[in-house]
Amino acid sequence: MKTRHPQPTVFITDQCEITHTTIQYSMKWATQRVVSYYTAEAFLKNYQPNQPGCLLLDLHLPDMTGLELHQRLLAEKMTLPVIILAENADVSTAIKALKAKVFDFIEKPFNQAQLKRRIIEAIQFDTRSRCQAAHKQRLRARLETLTVRQQDVMTEILQGKSNKTIAQKLGIGKRTVEDHRIRVMKKMGAKHLVELVHIALFCGLVPEPCKLICEHCELENSQ
Repeated sequence: MKTRHPQPTVFITDQCEITHTTIQYSMKWATQRVVSYYTAEAFLKNYQPNQPGCLLLDLHLPDMTGLELHQRLLAEKMTLPVIILAENADVSTAIKALKAKVFDFIEKPFNQAQLKRRIIEAIQFDTRSRCQAAHKQRLRARLETLTVRQQDVMTEILQGKSNKTIAQKLGIGKRTVEDHRIRVMKKMGAKHLVELVHIALFCGLVPEPCKLICEHCELENSQ
């Protein structure tokens, strides 16, 4: 049975009534629902982090700027994609917003077709991000089932070490290493070594692909 995910929502936080009306009309035939707020505080009071979608955010709100609200979301680890809507914005403000990792920066008056396309792309981005986060959480839960010794063996496996070398380094028998290797692969749901490497990279256990060197290559590089 498939897990049902919440319906994506287009959140509008803008002090201009015309902006709300225009966006609601342009999204009339879309499957996403639209929720309107007129202040940053109202949005923060009602938004829940598990709600997918995107946020259309006025650069100039009555209680705080759009960029301040965006920074507040980042500080609270809310990853909802933000599209800044700005009237009479200068280039430096646009650059500052994009450097702050907003999804997009669109000037008012905006092209409805362009905005709708960016809304859909933002929601698709949010869906992918949430799926990846959930997958990473499941993998990390599997990691926590490994014993300390199995974690040690996995670390050595990811460095391309042979069972014999791992046994010598950890001071255990080669057969014991083989048993731990089998259990590691089973617990992590990896059918082969390459899949285990992908899992490690995805979870951030191996920061750079260049560190995944086999024992033979390591010996060659040292010569």
